[in-house]
Amino acid sequence: MNGEPTDTNSTAVPDIRREYNPQQYIHRPQIQSAMRWLHDKNKQLLTVASPPATGKTWFLKKLREELDNNGIFKTVWIDVDDLLPPPKRPPGEITPDSKSAWFQGFFQQLAAQCPDAKRLKFQPQADISEQIEKVAKEMCRHCFIGQQVVLFIDNGDIVSDSSWRLFERTILEPFAREDLLRLVIALREDQKVQFPLTWRQQRLLLGDLAADGDPQPHPGDEHIQTLSQEFPTLLPQVLQLLEAVPTYNKTHPGINTFLFLYAEKYPNPQPSVEFMRIMLESLNPFSPHDTGELIDILRYVADYADEWVIEELAAWQNVSNTEAWQRAQKLIDNFLVVNIAYNRYKVADGVREFARTALKLQTTVTVETTPDVSAEQTEQRLLQQLATMMPVHTENVLNVVTTPDRIRIALDLPTELANQLVTLYLQKQLVFSDVNVIDVKYEPIKLRTLIEKHFDLAEVKTLCFDLDIKYQNLSGDTLTEKVIELVKYCERHGRMSDLLLALQQARPKVSWQP
Repeated sequence: MNGEPTDTNSTAVPDIRREYNPQQYIHRPQIQSAMRWLHDKNKQLLTVASPPATGKTWFLKKLREELDNNGIFKTVWIDVDDLLPPPKRPPGEITPDSKSAWFQGFFQQLAAQCPDAKRLKFQPQADISEQIEKVAKEMCRHCFIGQQVVLFIDNGDIVSDSSWRLFERTILEPFAREDLLRLVIALREDQKVQFPLTWRQQRLLLGDLAADGDPQPHPGDEHIQTLSQEFPTLLPQVLQLLEAVPTYNKTHPGINTFLFLYAEKYPNPQPSVEFMRIMLESLNPFSPHDTGELIDILRYVADYADEWVIEELAAWQNVSNTEAWQRAQKLIDNFLVVNIAYNRYKVADGVREFARTALKLQTTVTVETTPDVSAEQTEQRLLQQLATMMPVHTENVLNVVTTPDRIRIALDLPTELANQLVTLYLQKQLVFSDVNVIDVKYEPIKLRTLIEKHFDLAEVKTLCFDLDIKYQNLSGDTLTEKVIELVKYCERHGRMSDLLLALQQARPKVSWQP
């Protein structure tokens, strides 16, 4: 069935948050920074921040494993989701009863490791924060004498913001009042620790599996190979997915894991709208209910330049700055768009590449030249020149085909860049030897997006009149609905060439080539 879900059970979202496996851990160079923090007595708190599904839990567990093997340290682990009442679904809310039940279990575990802790006597009716402060002192000053006690806190990113503040105030802060205790906390990038401990904090950004220098093998390739050892029969299907998205560099741990779990459920998987829906819900710990709306917004944003400011995005979408910001904010809230500088944003790495393929946002630009040097040198020269005009890199190259009389370089570009490239060529500003032609090919969905950008509802009605197509017979009332029906009508009746000619005559400065 082309790898598509066919029933209710099959559409269940794969759980990419698997149990830690030391054999499958991929080295992160940030581990050295964490070890240096341990020897800096002036900093009590280490926060490890990264977007969801990028490996915070495994990083913490690897660091804990290193400390446990050292012998100098004593580690204690807290899963914030253990404080949630069942069912433990994000964004969860901590209740007084669930917090009390958690602390009783935590106290019992500590007492099993340190009999002296029993003299404190767990008191269900007493203030938990006061009891935690006493327990912290007991741990550091009586239970584990001669060892550095390090408290690991994980899964704080799956509770609601209000519950995180409650946890921070009533659980974290009492622990932190014990100066001998060190804390390592995993957070989302947008989360902060707000209690007074922050002035003694070191923040460590984890991010994706970016290469440190140029190691061999590349961390992304290494991660795929490591996962293939756990799922030995699924590698061909995963490679099929990766081949469909050649611009993805395999550095997002959550997406890499998702590909194997998706391939496990669906034979012959292919990127599609439904594939994208399941991916977004799998990556997001909050499992958004408005995934369809998020995908609709991604259609616009992922088709724009690699990086952008809100004003540019608004102009591209032909909407107000306020509306463009509201759309972008929904993606930011669901960790699909990240802020990379002041007022400058981009779709998260990995998500953008799969969105462009699954939502059919590619614009294939073919640059055909007469060979005077090798294909490799021609490609390098072209990219160098384009990079001075627009954000084009080797990742944009789909393929290079060489024949005795020509070299054809195919690029996948956002629509805006594709149009800029054609304009530069027509205006003879692309100074590249022996360029025979620059051809642009849009998917039908891309043609619909272009029409929406350059025509309003009244102009679409005029377009239908010129084409002798009955506007009133096209279903829908909005601009998007009318444009979709117009494109479908022309496809069904073999009139795409007529439509493209009419579009070219109405907007000659826009490239409408099929």
